[in-house]
Amino acid sequence: LMLEITNDFITGLHHLIRANPKATEIIDWLSSHLDADLTVRGLADYFEMNYRYVSRLIKKETGMMASRLILQKKLDIACGLLLKSNLPLKLIADQAYFNDEKYFLRCFKKAAGPNADPVSAAVHGRLSPE
Repeated sequence: LMLEITNDFITGLHHLIRANPKATEIIDWLSSHLDADLTVRGLADYFEMNYRYVSRLIKKETGMMASRLILQKKLDIACGLLLKSNLPLKLIADQAYFNDEKYFLRCFKKAAGPNADPVSAAVHGRLSPE
């Protein structure tokens, strides 16, 4: 556990050193607008940039395509809710900005594995969108 915490800290420091300020601004904005219907073109229009450039910028900074980053952020919210509440899955899906419970479960199972228990996968951090 200590090794994992140290590794996360070092990774965070490395990210701060090499982070592109514009990429950070876009990703922060994206994180605070997960309730919107987000697309790369929409982000590009909002920031008055070329959508291909925005896509490359996000990929370079996060290692993920924009759509995967959005999905991962939503799954992170869902995991937090699974760990900290006893809310029904429908409410968790709503509060994590998924369109409906079935779509949330489909994304969750794709990220955690088809036989994964939502709470167990959240506890063990086994969520990464494919």
